[in-house]
Amino acid sequence: MHAFSMLLLGGVLLPAQVLGAQADKPQGPGKAAATQGPATQDPASKPTRVGLVEFDSNGYPLVPEEPVTGRANNPSPASPPPSNERPPAPAVEVRRTSSGFREPVARDQQAERAPLTTAADARSSGRNKPPLASGMEPGSPLLDVFQFVRAPGSWKAIGGVSVWWLVTVYGPQGEVIGYRELTQTADCRYADRDRLEYVNGTSSRVYGRSGATVFAERDGRPQFTAVEAAGHELALFGLQLRMPWAFGDASTYVVVSRDVQTRPEEQLQRAVLERRPPPGLETFGPEVDPRPRDRFELLYEPTSGRPRELVYKFAASGETRRVRFEDWSEFQGIPYPRRRVYFDAEGRTTTTLEIRRMEPANTSERDFRML
Repeated sequence: MHAFSMLLLGGVLLPAQVLGAQADKPQGPGKAAATQGPATQDPASKPTRVGLVEFDSNGYPLVPEEPVTGRANNPSPASPPPSNERPPAPAVEVRRTSSGFREPVARDQQAERAPLTTAADARSSGRNKPPLASGMEPGSPLLDVFQFVRAPGSWKAIGGVSVWWLVTVYGPQGEVIGYRELTQTADCRYADRDRLEYVNGTSSRVYGRSGATVFAERDGRPQFTAVEAAGHELALFGLQLRMPWAFGDASTYVVVSRDVQTRPEEQLQRAVLERRPPPGLETFGPEVDPRPRDRFELLYEPTSGRPRELVYKFAASGETRRVRFEDWSEFQGIPYPRRRVYFDAEGRTTTTLEIRRMEPANTSERDFRML
């Protein structure tokens, strides 16, 4: 061990076999004088010395337990070595470990130590695929969709809007078991400014959100116990109204994969997205306790880019929902689906969200906060 530490010269561990072995290499007639100099010395006649450590002709350090003469008088390389002779010492190199220490590693062990490469080396060698482009970035699969529905900037240019929804719920046999009407006021310039108003005879409920602030009112009085449910409904209708333009924000939604979904009658492109964690909470590398995130699958036609279906799973509920987009129309030149049909695993319709009317509206931040 002391012999290896003595070989650390300038931060490089020199191979012990290379020292003093230059004379053993066969030379051509024209190169012998240039490489060996005027006088050539037999390597077996005198051991090689580095500092206070001597090495024999095979590259092994001479320790005090072994007499120097026992190694220096070995037979010449041309004669067969004795049966008890150890093989030549392997050439070594220095490798820096993750803790910053240096350790000698034999060159014939480099293949076994290959997994110790860094993450940058792994990415350069193709072990980890580069992330897909998201939002409006070049190469994003959503660019095909935005060619049909127009860019997110065109949707934001609408500004305030009022939407009248009709929600219909169906039974297992396709029968209508109930419906509900509501009015949504939204600011298209923001992803989280919505107001929902439910009117049932003389009673009314109002839900609103502006960013992370959510409120719930019933007949003009605060209803604090309904704030959580209000947040879920506001997120649902806010997403449905802004679909798919909301996915254009690459800082909020990231594309994790894309593929082709083959069906008996057609093939659809599919882009899988996830909602990014809030700023400051995003981690790099594997998470110790990964939290569920909102997940979305957008299926669209490969030729036109028209959205056909949306499969989403909110982290709050943990339930998967499938929606079909039907009855396309235009509002101020922007294509949008008038009907959103929810269906189960057997393809049966369970709920429909239908836009009965849509009009421009003048909005301000006060419309989305409790008065």
